[in-house]
Amino acid sequence: MRIATRFLALCVIFLACRQTVAADAFLIVATPTGGGAPVESSGPRLLPLLKDVTHSSGAFSSLAGQPFNATVRYGELPNALQFSENASHTTATLSSGLSGLKQQFTAPSPAALQSQVTDFVQTSSPIAKYNAAIDRNSVFGVIDGNPRSATAFLAEDAYFRWGQDPSTEGTSQLGKNVNLRFDTSGGGMDTHGFSGYYYTAALGVDWQFTQPVGIALAVPFEYRNLAGTNTYIAGANLGIPINIIQMKHDGFGWRLTPFGSTWGAFSDNLVAGGFFVTGGAVSSFRYRIGSFQATLMNEATYNGGVPLTIGSINYETRVEQWLFKNGVQLAYAISEPLQVDGSVTYSNYAHAAAVPDWWTVQMGMNWRFSDRSGVRVAYQGDFGSGYTTNGGTVSLYLRF
Repeated sequence: MRIATRFLALCVIFLACRQTVAADAFLIVATPTGGGAPVESSGPRLLPLLKDVTHSSGAFSSLAGQPFNATVRYGELPNALQFSENASHTTATLSSGLSGLKQQFTAPSPAALQSQVTDFVQTSSPIAKYNAAIDRNSVFGVIDGNPRSATAFLAEDAYFRWGQDPSTEGTSQLGKNVNLRFDTSGGGMDTHGFSGYYYTAALGVDWQFTQPVGIALAVPFEYRNLAGTNTYIAGANLGIPINIIQMKHDGFGWRLTPFGSTWGAFSDNLVAGGFFVTGGAVSSFRYRIGSFQATLMNEATYNGGVPLTIGSINYETRVEQWLFKNGVQLAYAISEPLQVDGSVTYSNYAHAAAVPDWWTVQMGMNWRFSDRSGVRVAYQGDFGSGYTTNGGTVSLYLRF
């Protein structure tokens, strides 16, 4: 128990340490077309910067009465948006080579022009297409394309809960009871010169109402802060665990869990978000002999966007993505209550993504208070091309 307590304390200390921001998420550089020095401003929120440059206010006040061309750096993408405006600030053009976006605006006044541009950026169909291009090209993607995006978080929750997690396995039989569990994780991110942190939490209930078939519900949540930008992801997972091969104390066991989900993600800072549904399946094939257990985990998920209207605002989510996870885990029961485990998982997107694939490493320790309750703590790291996270997970479980 002392070992598990110390490890849990180290995880809590680690999760409390937030990485410093290396650079602002957005940078707008505006250059007067008639000549003059460029004017620039940066920050973690896109919309206020666009408002300032459109209205020639704030850091861009020196551009009042001048035509100009501007470029927007979005995360690691140096020329993600282009913006131009006339001298009277009543006409403008917004374009992007990432998605083929090109929109012209004409208004009777600078204030009206500002309103047109900001409304377009927040709710239009072309911007939904642009945000999908951001998911494919930038690590700041909210819905898709990186290990801490919504599609990846969905897959991670289902994979850990129904494929990998050894906390309710080890020296006991597969569940015959109602399981109540709380999972939380967190850590730091480092990617393409930007740093940040994330926290997750999930409440889950599993009911094995017969030996072959059960039902499981999870409500997970993630908060991500990358370079000062806030992103929130929440949803619900409903799974049907099916014990194809019932595991006894020793021997083989195979559990297959088809599941479906509804999710939403939102970032005011990034002016991005949406709603989508997911379907998939998790396979967990185990072999146990004595105190040793080996598990082969596989998962496939499909994510599709769902249009939604709230009041007069239309939200369009453009995502069509498959994500696959394949891994192996080894676990060993040191004593009756204490079990250690280690795993490695390879994740990859089927379609274009800013981080197309990555490896996840976990090293955990599970302490059973009794046959019906316990706690598991673990280190977790994700390692992709130009993308790294390091953190920890804590799981509390109780069986009735």
